[in-house]
Amino acid sequence: MDEKKLVQEVCRKGVIVPPLRYSEKEVQLAAGGWVRNSRRSGAGWACILRYANTPKWLTGRCESKSEIRMELMGIVAGLKQLKRPCLVAIATAASYLFESAGQLRRPRKCYGFVNDVRTGTAKNADLWKEFEQLCKTHAVHMCWVPARSRHIDSHAARHAARNASYCTN
Repeated sequence: MDEKKLVQEVCRKGVIVPPLRYSEKEVQLAAGGWVRNSRRSGAGWACILRYANTPKWLTGRCESKSEIRMELMGIVAGLKQLKRPCLVAIATAASYLFESAGQLRRPRKCYGFVNDVRTGTAKNADLWKEFEQLCKTHAVHMCWVPARSRHIDSHAARHAARNASYCTN
């Protein structure tokens, strides 16, 4: 089975361990974002880091109207928690994040998004620049999981982000 099919099969089952080729630690990261309805302010993000089957939960809240920004904040916060270079498998349900991260990690001249991030004109350019810097430290593998797939960590991160959006302190 080739590497791409193996990764797709592993992601579908809810365990996001990519093929072993690195000597670094392997960390699984699932992030979620949640934005409350327009009448109420507040949004939350959450991230679950899993190393050796031990989870670490991170959550936060801020004012935003973009669920993509919240999920990207969770990914960046999770990558910042890692103290050494690691092999990181990131599970996301947002196809925009999946595709944009792929373009940023393997830039080509035809990708206008990469130029927009570097010039600061892209949406969430500040977070994308941080993500790009962190990808230079860690070996990052993006894994897209369908939103309704019941991927254990992705689903839990989304609910944790929802709960974080309702916190007042």
